[in-house]
Amino acid sequence: MMRYLLLLTLVTASAASSSTTPLESSTATPHTNPPPPPPRLPSGGTYSGPGDTVGPGGGGGGGGNGGGPSTPGPAGPAGPAGPGGPGKAGPSTPGAAGPAAPNGPSAPASSSSPVGSGVALDPAAWYTWWELHKDPYLKLKEAIYKAPSSTGSDDFFLGHGEQPTEEDLRPPQSVIEAEVVPALLAVMTKDEMPNVISSATMALAKIGADSCGERARDVQLAMRALLDSGNQEVVEAAALALGLFGSPSVAPDLASLLADTRAGRELVGGGKVSTRTRAFAGHGLAQLARRTKNTEISRFAAHQLVAIVDAKRCTDEVRLAALNALAVIPLASSELVEASGVRLSPSSSRAALVEWLGVKCKQTQLSDRVRAHAPRTMALQAMDGELALREDATKLLVELLARGRTDRQLRYGAVMGLGLLGRNGPEHTYVRTMLMRSARDGDATERHLALMSLGQVTGRPGLDVKSAWVGADEVEKYLRVQLVRGKSRAKPWAALALGVQGAEQLSRGRRLKPETRDALRMMSEDCKSPADAGAYAVAIGLRTDVGASELLQEKLAYFSDQQARGDLCLSLGLMREQKNVPALQEVFANAVYEPHLLSRVITGLTLSQDKALVPTILKEIETTESSAVRVVYAWALGIVGDARAVTPLAELLKDTDHVTTLRSKSADCLGFVCDPERVPWNTSLKRAANYLTRAETVTGGSSFGVLDLR
Repeated sequence: MMRYLLLLTLVTASAASSSTTPLESSTATPHTNPPPPPPRLPSGGTYSGPGDTVGPGGGGGGGGNGGGPSTPGPAGPAGPAGPGGPGKAGPSTPGAAGPAAPNGPSAPASSSSPVGSGVALDPAAWYTWWELHKDPYLKLKEAIYKAPSSTGSDDFFLGHGEQPTEEDLRPPQSVIEAEVVPALLAVMTKDEMPNVISSATMALAKIGADSCGERARDVQLAMRALLDSGNQEVVEAAALALGLFGSPSVAPDLASLLADTRAGRELVGGGKVSTRTRAFAGHGLAQLARRTKNTEISRFAAHQLVAIVDAKRCTDEVRLAALNALAVIPLASSELVEASGVRLSPSSSRAALVEWLGVKCKQTQLSDRVRAHAPRTMALQAMDGELALREDATKLLVELLARGRTDRQLRYGAVMGLGLLGRNGPEHTYVRTMLMRSARDGDATERHLALMSLGQVTGRPGLDVKSAWVGADEVEKYLRVQLVRGKSRAKPWAALALGVQGAEQLSRGRRLKPETRDALRMMSEDCKSPADAGAYAVAIGLRTDVGASELLQEKLAYFSDQQARGDLCLSLGLMREQKNVPALQEVFANAVYEPHLLSRVITGLTLSQDKALVPTILKEIETTESSAVRVVYAWALGIVGDARAVTPLAELLKDTDHVTTLRSKSADCLGFVCDPERVPWNTSLKRAANYLTRAETVTGGSSFGVLDLR
C-alpha cells in the first residue's frame, strides 16, 4: 500500500509540473482514481531515443500544446524521462520507481470497400454486414496453407503431377528477412508515389517486428520518419502501422499524436496534429496492445484512449475512433482493487473498462453519434471476460433496448452487441425475446440487424448441456417464416441469419434441420433478384449444403449480374469441395475486369483447394501485355496469394519501370502473404464498429477508414 501511495505522489507531482495538454480538462468518470502508471518496457532492452529528429509536414485540425515527450492523460503519468530500464513483460501491478512509458497505414492502401470487393457498400444492405463479418467464417488463410488432399485427379486440379505441401505454401522466415523486408523498406525510404509508400508501410506493419529480424529497428525508424512526409495518406499509414508493427517503444509517440501534444506536433513537423492522424494513431496504439499482448502496454493504451473519450475538448471523430479502438485491447480479466476497496481507472482491468463503457452508453454529454459506438465495444470486451461480466453487459444492452426513447443509432449498436453476447438456453430467453421484439417493432434497419443477431445468438449453446439448445428451434422457425413469408426487404437478411446460425451450429457439432435447407433451396431456385440471390447463395454455402451445388451452378449460368455471380461462386467455395473447381475455373477465365466477381471466384477456388490458382495468376502477370490486367491479378494475389508468389512480387515491387499501381498492389500482396496472423488485422474492429453511424475514419466517408484497409 505504501508503495502505491508513493507512486501516486510521484505521478501527481510530475503531472503538475508538466505543460498543459488538451486532456487535462477531461471529465473523469465518478469511480476513476488516478490512472495506472505507463508501462515499463518489456524485457529485452531499453529505449535508446527516437533517432534523427524530423522536420516539416503535418496537417490541420486538433488543438492544444503538449509538454515535451510527456504522455497525455487526466492527472496523467509522466512521460519517458530519458532511457528507461528494462521491465518484466506484463506485470499486473505498477512498480514504484519512476514510471517510464514504453518508448519512443494505409491509411488508404487498397480498395473502395472493407475488403476491396469492388462493390459500393450500402450501410443498410445485407451484404455490408456480411463483408464486415465474413473473415472468421471463410478461414481463408487456413485454406491457403492447407495441403491438398489426394483425390486421384490431382493433375487436373493442380495443373501438374506435384502437390505443394504446407511448407511450400507458407513463406519461410529466411525469405521474408532476405527478400521481402529489404524490398519493402527500400520503397519506404525512397521518393516514391504516396500509394506505393503507404502500401509498403502497411505491408511491413502486417509482417510485424518479430518477422523483420535485424531490420526491425530500421523499419520502425522509417515508419516514424514518414509522420513528417507532408502527405496525409502516408502520415495516416505511418500512424497506424507504427502500432500494428508491434514494437512497444513507439507507445509514447502514438499517445502524443493521439492527444495532439507538443511532442506529437513535433513528430508531424509542427502545427496541430490533424483529426484523421489522431484517429489513426489511436487505432495504432490499440493495435500495438493487441499484437504485443503485454499487460502494461494494454493498460497504457486503454488509459490514453479513455482519456480522449472523456476529454472536454475533442472532436467527435477522434472520440469515436478511440471508442472503437478500445474494443481490441486485451486487458486483464481481474480488477486491480486497493485495500480501501476503491476502484482504479477503467484501464485497470477488463471489468472496469466494461463498466465505464456502460456509463458511456447512457452519458448524454456525449453526442448520439459517439455513444452509438459504445455498445459493441462493450460487448466485444465482455465476450472475453468472465461469465458475470458477460451477463452484466448483456443486461445493460437489453435495458437500453427496453427504454422507449433510446436514440436509434444507439439501438442499432445495442442490437448488434447482443448478437455478440447472447446464446441459447433458458438463461438467455430474455435476450432472444428482446431481439424478437426489435425484429418486430423496430425501424427497418433495427429489424434487419435483429434478425442477424438472432442468427448469431442461436448458433451458440447455453451453459447447461441438457438445455444447451433451448430456444434454437423456436428462433430458427421464426427466421424461416421471415424468409418465406416476411417482407421482401427482410428475406435476404433472414436467409443470411439462417446461414450464420447454421455455420455456428455446425462448428459445434449440431445436426442441421432439413426444413431450413429445403426452404433456402426453394427461395434460391425461385429467385429472380440478383441482390437477394446472393444472400440465399451465401446462406446455403455457410450451411455447407453440398447437395445444392448443382442448383447454385444453374443460378450461376442464369444470372449476368456480377455481384450475384460472385456470391454464387463464393457459396460454391464454402462447400469446400474439389468437385466445384471446374465450374469456378470457367468463371475465373473471364472475370479479370469484374473486381467483385474476381475476388469471389478466386476465394471460392482457394476454399475448394485449387492449388493451381496462384501459379496460374503469376503466369498471367508474366505473359499479359496489359498493365491494367497485370494490376488486377496482382491485386488478386493480395487476397489468395501464398509463398510461391513472394519472389515474383518482390521483383515487381523493385522494378521502377512498372506503373505505380502495380507496385502498390505487389506491396499489398507481400503484406498479406507474409502476415503471420490467420485473419486480417482489423477483423475484431469490424465486429466492434457500429458501421451504420457516420464516421469517416471508420468507413464510408470521403476518405478511407480503418475498416477499408486490407
